[in-house]
Amino acid sequence: MYRRGYRAERKVFKYLEKRGFYVVRSARSKGLFDLIAIRKIRGKTIVLGIQVKLKEYLVKRDIAYTDMFHRLKDAYEQYGIIPLYATAYRKIRFYTYEGFEIELDKLLDLLGGEDG
Repeated sequence: MYRRGYRAERKVFKYLEKRGFYVVRSARSKGLFDLIAIRKIRGKTIVLGIQVKLKEYLVKRDIAYTDMFHRLKDAYEQYGIIPLYATAYRKIRFYTYEGFEIELDKLLDLLGGEDG
């Protein structure tokens, strides 16, 4: 199971790197995030904290049956880290900490704000 999880993390890691993020992996950690991704967008530094899961049902289970929802929300409120889940089964998908799927480009447009 660990090997599949590692491969999923690597896929998401490379996906984010190709999109201009500086990405750090938290190896074998039981910490809050598997990946931290940082990028400047229109002068704003965006920090994403990503919890990688193999499949979507694991995202839903994590939110429903653990305290992860509150921990991810706290990371945002205390440190400004945008918490996301990512899955890498067939296609890479991103989810808010509430479990709603979101396109990364749309999220970045919202976070980067308008040029002024």
